[in-house]
Amino acid sequence: DLLGVAFPLRPVGILRSCFSRRNGTPRQPLLVPAARARLTLRPGLSGDFLEGLGQYSHCWVLYIFHENTDLQRLWQPERDSGVRAKIRRAVPRLDGGKMGVFATRSPHRPCPIGLSVAQVVAVEGRTLVLGGADIVDGSPILDIKPFVPFCDNVHAATAPPWVAAKVRGGCSFVLAACFIAALRRAFTKHATQLGQRSLYCGFEQYRELVEQVLSRDIRSHTQRIK
Repeated sequence: DLLGVAFPLRPVGILRSCFSRRNGTPRQPLLVPAARARLTLRPGLSGDFLEGLGQYSHCWVLYIFHENTDLQRLWQPERDSGVRAKIRRAVPRLDGGKMGVFATRSPHRPCPIGLSVAQVVAVEGRTLVLGGADIVDGSPILDIKPFVPFCDNVHAATAPPWVAAKVRGGCSFVLAACFIAALRRAFTKHATQLGQRSLYCGFEQYRELVEQVLSRDIRSHTQRIK
Protein backbone atom coordinates (compact mmCIF):
# COMPACT_ATOMS: atom_id res chain seq x y z
CA ASP A 1 0.00 0.00 0.00
CA LEU A 2 1.84 3.10 -1.23
CA LEU A 3 -0.33 5.36 0.94
CA GLY A 4 1.61 4.14 3.97
CA VAL A 5 5.08 4.43 2.44
CA ALA A 6 7.54 7.11 3.62
CA PHE A 7 9.47 8.14 0.52
CA PRO A 8 13.16 9.16 0.88
CA LEU A 9 12.98 12.88 0.14
CA ARG A 10 16.23 14.51 1.23
CA PRO A 11 16.55 18.28 0.67
CA VAL A 12 18.97 19.34 -2.05
CA GLY A 13 19.88 22.35 0.06
CA ILE A 14 18.69 24.98 2.53
CA LEU A 15 17.47 28.31 1.16
CA ARG A 16 18.87 31.56 2.51
CA SER A 17 16.18 34.19 2.03
CA CYS A 18 15.67 37.87 2.79
CA PHE A 19 12.51 36.88 4.68
CA SER A 20 13.59 35.71 8.13
CA ARG A 21 10.13 34.72 9.37
CA ARG A 22 6.66 33.86 8.12
CA ASN A 23 5.12 37.17 9.17
CA GLY A 24 6.00 39.64 6.42
CA THR A 25 6.75 37.07 3.73
CA PRO A 26 4.65 37.63 0.58
CA ARG A 27 1.81 35.16 0.18
CA GLN A 28 2.50 34.63 -3.52
CA PRO A 29 5.65 34.50 -5.67
CA LEU A 30 6.88 37.39 -7.84
CA LEU A 31 4.77 39.99 -5.98
CA VAL A 32 8.02 41.41 -4.58
CA PRO A 33 10.54 41.34 -7.47
CA ALA A 34 13.30 42.79 -5.27
CA ALA A 35 13.19 39.76 -2.95
CA ARG A 36 16.40 37.76 -3.11
CA ALA A 37 17.25 34.22 -2.03
CA ARG A 38 20.29 32.00 -2.38
CA LEU A 39 20.40 28.21 -2.56
CA THR A 40 23.69 26.36 -2.21
CA LEU A 41 23.47 22.67 -2.99
CA ARG A 42 24.20 20.29 -0.14
CA PRO A 43 27.63 18.61 0.06
CA GLY A 44 27.82 15.81 -2.46
CA LEU A 45 25.82 17.64 -5.12
CA SER A 46 28.14 19.36 -7.57
CA GLY A 47 27.50 22.43 -9.67
CA ASP A 48 26.81 20.09 -12.58
CA PHE A 49 23.26 19.72 -11.25
CA LEU A 50 22.66 23.42 -12.02
CA GLU A 51 24.34 23.42 -15.41
CA GLY A 52 22.02 24.88 -18.04
CA LEU A 53 19.53 26.35 -15.56
CA GLY A 54 20.95 29.82 -16.18
CA GLN A 55 19.54 29.67 -19.71
CA TYR A 56 16.02 29.90 -18.26
CA SER A 57 14.47 33.10 -16.93
CA HIS A 58 12.46 31.37 -14.19
CA CYS A 59 12.26 28.09 -12.31
CA TRP A 60 9.92 26.16 -10.04
CA VAL A 61 11.00 25.65 -6.43
CA LEU A 62 9.59 22.81 -4.32
CA TYR A 63 10.18 23.12 -0.60
CA ILE A 64 8.97 22.18 2.87
CA PHE A 65 6.86 24.52 5.02
CA HIS A 66 9.29 23.89 7.86
CA GLU A 67 7.89 26.57 10.17
CA ASN A 68 4.37 25.14 10.31
CA THR A 69 3.32 24.77 13.92
CA ASP A 70 1.51 21.47 13.30
CA LEU A 71 4.30 19.46 11.65
CA GLN A 72 4.66 17.01 14.55
CA ARG A 73 1.06 15.90 14.19
CA LEU A 74 1.71 14.81 10.62
CA TRP A 75 4.08 12.13 11.93
CA GLN A 76 1.41 10.60 14.16
CA PRO A 77 -0.98 8.30 12.22
CA GLU A 78 -3.38 8.06 15.15
CA ARG A 79 -4.03 11.79 14.81
CA ASP A 80 -4.49 11.74 11.06
CA SER A 81 -8.18 12.56 11.49
CA GLY A 82 -7.13 15.81 13.13
CA VAL A 83 -5.21 16.78 10.00
CA ARG A 84 -8.20 16.09 7.77
CA ALA A 85 -10.36 18.24 10.02
CA LYS A 86 -8.14 21.21 9.13
CA ILE A 87 -9.01 21.05 5.44
CA ARG A 88 -11.28 24.06 5.80
CA ARG A 89 -9.20 27.10 6.70
CA ALA A 90 -9.54 30.87 6.78
CA VAL A 91 -8.41 32.46 3.51
CA PRO A 92 -7.00 36.06 3.60
CA ARG A 93 -8.71 37.14 0.38
CA LEU A 94 -12.06 35.83 1.60
CA ASP A 95 -11.85 38.18 4.61
CA GLY A 96 -12.11 35.35 7.08
CA GLY A 97 -14.24 33.02 4.96
CA LYS A 98 -13.56 29.30 4.64
CA MET A 99 -12.33 27.21 1.73
CA GLY A 100 -11.00 23.69 1.24
CA VAL A 101 -7.23 23.64 1.69
CA PHE A 102 -6.66 22.10 -1.76
CA ALA A 103 -8.42 25.12 -3.25
CA THR A 104 -5.97 27.48 -1.52
CA ARG A 105 -2.23 28.14 -1.19
CA SER A 106 -2.35 27.64 2.59
CA PRO A 107 0.93 26.25 4.01
CA HIS A 108 -1.04 24.05 6.43
CA ARG A 109 -1.60 20.94 4.36
CA PRO A 110 -1.68 17.15 4.88
CA CYS A 111 1.64 17.08 3.00
CA PRO A 112 3.40 20.41 3.79
CA ILE A 113 5.09 20.97 0.43
CA GLY A 114 5.30 24.43 -1.12
CA LEU A 115 5.59 25.27 -4.81
CA SER A 116 6.80 28.67 -5.99
CA VAL A 117 8.03 30.17 -9.21
CA ALA A 118 11.08 32.42 -9.01
CA GLN A 119 13.38 34.36 -11.30
CA VAL A 120 16.74 32.78 -12.05
CA VAL A 121 19.04 35.71 -11.23
CA ALA A 122 22.34 33.85 -11.43
CA VAL A 123 23.96 30.43 -11.28
CA GLU A 124 27.33 30.54 -9.53
CA GLY A 125 28.90 27.11 -9.29
CA ARG A 126 26.87 25.16 -6.72
CA THR A 127 24.80 28.24 -5.83
CA LEU A 128 21.55 29.46 -7.35
CA VAL A 129 20.43 33.06 -6.81
CA LEU A 130 16.68 33.63 -7.05
CA GLY A 131 14.50 36.71 -7.38
CA GLY A 132 10.89 37.25 -6.33
CA ALA A 133 10.73 34.11 -4.17
CA ASP A 134 8.08 34.04 -1.43
CA ILE A 135 9.98 31.52 0.69
CA VAL A 136 11.07 31.84 4.32
CA ASP A 137 14.75 31.71 5.25
CA GLY A 138 15.95 28.24 6.20
CA SER A 139 13.40 26.36 4.09
CA PRO A 140 14.54 22.88 3.00
CA ILE A 141 14.45 22.75 -0.81
CA LEU A 142 13.30 19.46 -2.31
CA ASP A 143 13.78 20.17 -6.00
CA ILE A 144 14.36 22.80 -8.68
CA LYS A 145 12.70 22.53 -12.08
CA PRO A 146 12.96 24.92 -15.05
CA PHE A 147 9.91 27.00 -15.95
CA VAL A 148 9.01 26.12 -19.55
CA PRO A 149 6.68 28.79 -21.01
CA PHE A 150 5.06 26.76 -23.78
CA CYS A 151 3.69 24.17 -21.35
CA ASP A 152 3.69 25.97 -17.97
CA ASN A 153 1.68 28.97 -19.22
CA VAL A 154 -2.00 28.01 -19.40
CA HIS A 155 -3.58 30.88 -21.32
CA ALA A 156 -7.14 29.59 -20.92
CA ALA A 157 -6.83 29.02 -17.17
CA THR A 158 -9.53 30.47 -14.94
CA ALA A 159 -9.95 31.02 -11.20
CA PRO A 160 -12.85 31.97 -8.92
CA PRO A 161 -13.57 35.70 -8.48
CA TRP A 162 -12.25 35.81 -4.91
CA VAL A 163 -8.80 34.79 -6.16
CA ALA A 164 -8.59 37.62 -8.69
CA ALA A 165 -9.74 40.19 -6.13
CA LYS A 166 -7.09 42.50 -4.68
CA VAL A 167 -4.29 41.02 -6.78
CA ARG A 168 -3.27 44.14 -8.65
CA GLY A 169 -1.96 47.35 -7.24
CA GLY A 170 -0.82 47.98 -3.71
CA CYS A 171 -0.90 50.40 -0.82
CA SER A 172 0.30 53.96 -1.34
CA PHE A 173 2.63 55.33 1.33
CA VAL A 174 5.59 57.63 1.93
CA LEU A 175 8.50 56.53 4.09
CA ALA A 176 9.29 58.98 6.89
CA ALA A 177 12.80 60.40 6.97
CA CYS A 178 13.42 58.92 10.43
CA PHE A 179 12.35 55.49 9.17
CA ILE A 180 14.72 55.72 6.19
CA ALA A 181 17.58 56.73 8.50
CA ALA A 182 16.87 53.80 10.83
CA LEU A 183 16.60 51.48 7.83
CA ARG A 184 19.97 52.65 6.54
CA ARG A 185 21.60 52.01 9.93
CA ALA A 186 20.06 48.54 10.07
CA PHE A 187 21.28 47.73 6.57
CA THR A 188 24.81 48.97 7.30
CA LYS A 189 25.00 46.79 10.41
CA HIS A 190 23.55 43.83 8.54
CA ALA A 191 25.92 44.22 5.57
CA THR A 192 28.94 44.56 7.87
CA GLN A 193 28.08 41.35 9.68
CA LEU A 194 27.37 39.30 6.56
CA GLY A 195 29.90 40.73 4.14
CA GLN A 196 29.77 38.89 0.82
CA ARG A 197 27.02 36.63 2.16
CA SER A 198 24.59 39.56 2.06
CA LEU A 199 21.83 39.21 -0.52
CA TYR A 200 21.97 42.93 -1.33
CA CYS A 201 24.88 44.96 -2.72
CA GLY A 202 23.71 48.38 -1.55
CA PHE A 203 21.17 50.27 0.51
CA GLU A 204 19.00 51.29 -2.44
CA GLN A 205 18.41 47.64 -3.36
CA TYR A 206 17.45 46.93 0.24
CA ARG A 207 15.16 49.95 0.41
CA GLU A 208 13.43 48.80 -2.77
CA LEU A 209 12.74 45.45 -1.10
CA VAL A 210 11.22 47.11 1.96
CA GLU A 211 9.04 49.42 -0.13
CA GLN A 212 7.75 46.56 -2.26
CA VAL A 213 6.91 44.48 0.82
CA LEU A 214 5.12 47.37 2.53
CA SER A 215 3.14 48.13 -0.62
CA ARG A 216 1.44 44.77 -0.15
CA ASP A 217 -0.99 44.49 2.73
CA ILE A 218 0.67 41.48 4.35
CA ARG A 219 -1.49 41.57 7.47
CA SER A 220 -3.79 38.67 8.24
CA HIS A 221 -7.56 39.11 8.30
CA THR A 222 -7.47 39.22 12.11
CA GLN A 223 -4.82 41.95 12.09
CA ARG A 224 -6.72 44.01 9.52
CA ILE A 225 -9.98 44.09 11.46
CA LYS A 226 -8.41 45.03 14.80
